[in-house]
Amino acid sequence: AIKLGKDTGTISVSGYFFGAGLPAVNSLIALEGKNFWVDKVTEQESNTEFQKAEITGKFWEGVDTKC
Repeated sequence: AIKLGKDTGTISVSGYFFGAGLPAVNSLIALEGKNFWVDKVTEQESNTEFQKAEITGKFWEGVDTKC
């Protein structure tokens, strides 16, 4: 294997969110010690008590701040 750069990765999380606000695009979410930049948030507002949502994001090793 050849490694030319730092580690990268993606995340996709889906589920039901109760009362808590969803993260915004370009915000950071932490999962298992890595910070993922949110690039897409899709929500289905079919109920007033909870929302079904899907969040996708990207991870770049060593990138913790935005411009």
